[in-house]
Amino acid sequence: MSDKPKCFIIMPITTPVENFETYQNDEDHFIHVMECLFIPAIEQAGFEPLSPIAEGSVNIHAGIIQKLETSDLVLCDMSLLNPNVMFEYGIRTALNKAVCVVVDDITDKTENIPFDVRTINYKTYNSSIAAYVIKKEIEKIKTHIEDTFKTLKDGNSLWRYFGIRNQAVPVEPLNGVEGKINYIMSQMDILHNKLDDQPKKSTLSENEELVLLNARNLLNKHQMERFEDIAEQYCKINNIKLINIVLAGSILLISIDVDYDAEGIKKCGEFETFFNQRIGRNMKVYVKPANGKMLSSQN
Repeated sequence: MSDKPKCFIIMPITTPVENFETYQNDEDHFIHVMECLFIPAIEQAGFEPLSPIAEGSVNIHAGIIQKLETSDLVLCDMSLLNPNVMFEYGIRTALNKAVCVVVDDITDKTENIPFDVRTINYKTYNSSIAAYVIKKEIEKIKTHIEDTFKTLKDGNSLWRYFGIRNQAVPVEPLNGVEGKINYIMSQMDILHNKLDDQPKKSTLSENEELVLLNARNLLNKHQMERFEDIAEQYCKINNIKLINIVLAGSILLISIDVDYDAEGIKKCGEFETFFNQRIGRNMKVYVKPANGKMLSSQN
């Protein structure tokens, strides 16, 4: 593995049909920009370029978020004001990490670059990437990368301009088993949602329906075992007796042996917060005193 600092590229990948003529009917225009302009400029600036094009059957979104969080620098091409690029730029900015912004000459002339972006130092490049201009363009982007990293190595330019203080904190990743179970469960939820949107008559065979049901039951069993382990661990550390724990769809009901008073309610709220930080799924957790009515600090 290279010891060079990493520079992750975020940019449009395909050319929208409505922009074909603008970009000389080249559906791979932005791939050519990446290969002929960005990658050489990044390498000449002393960085290892990280392509936005994912390879293999990985969780693409997780890979992008991970690179946005850990890369030493992000080169952001705002050409066409691509929504995905803007979203990724927002994540990087929320983490208060350096972003080097560029945009092609076509977008700079024809689009309304967002005000908050215009306040920072971005560079415009020649979208033709023709042989007679490419050397000069590479040098320009290379210098912009070097200057940005030198100036913003310890922070994001928007933070300085607007005086932002509250920084996003990356969530501590789940361990291998927990992460895989949560990923499988999320994919199962997506599949069920798609089936719910279909006509009432199922497109699955009886055997496929049975396999799906058995898979969900098995995953729910593993998930419940993990919830019980987490609850028992928390109760042991905090000297609280666990009375009951029930999983009902996406709702987790927990009963603990505390009094129905201010102190007991506080302990229930702390338990809920702890659980939500650990489970990493879109679930509603309720913790109640053993002899009190249902309570939730999240209501």
